[in-house]
Amino acid sequence: MTREVFEQALKEGIHSFYYIFKDFGIGRDCKHFVETGTYMGDAVNYAVGLGFEQIFSCELSEERYNHCLEKFKDNDNVNLWLGDSRDCVKEILKKVDQKACFWLDAHAEGGGVPTMEELDMIKDHHIKDHTIVIDDIPIYFSGSQEELKARILDINPEYKFTYYKSINPDDDYILVAYV
Repeated sequence: MTREVFEQALKEGIHSFYYIFKDFGIGRDCKHFVETGTYMGDAVNYAVGLGFEQIFSCELSEERYNHCLEKFKDNDNVNLWLGDSRDCVKEILKKVDQKACFWLDAHAEGGGVPTMEELDMIKDHHIKDHTIVIDDIPIYFSGSQEELKARILDINPEYKFTYYKSINPDDDYILVAYV
């Protein structure tokens, strides 16, 4: 999808996740963000104006986690979380400590999806060069997209991939991955 199509989509109120979190996590140096549910935070307000340096998120409702704790009550670089996404991606990967981006986008109230146990807790972390993204790949991985790209190549072998588009909800997409 071209920049012009994104810009037109933005003008029409469709965001394509603000240029996929400004070209895959602020030009790929990321410095956190994470998410997984937090509906109505609009990807925590596009990761607070794409300044990242932290953020996190989570949710599993309690009225959309008290409407995003009253829409990020003056930010202090956000954080939030309330429940599940496999216990808030094991306490937000013990507070990450650099790179990141993720966003995965949890799903189905009452239990379904948590993207292969949030990609096996981002393959047991200690970084390995996050980004990732995901969303509704024709609604929850139809046929499991080669077991979600072999669980994002078992977190690394230098991932790559892309796709995106989400303008037409009948032809939804997004994945991304990167390194």
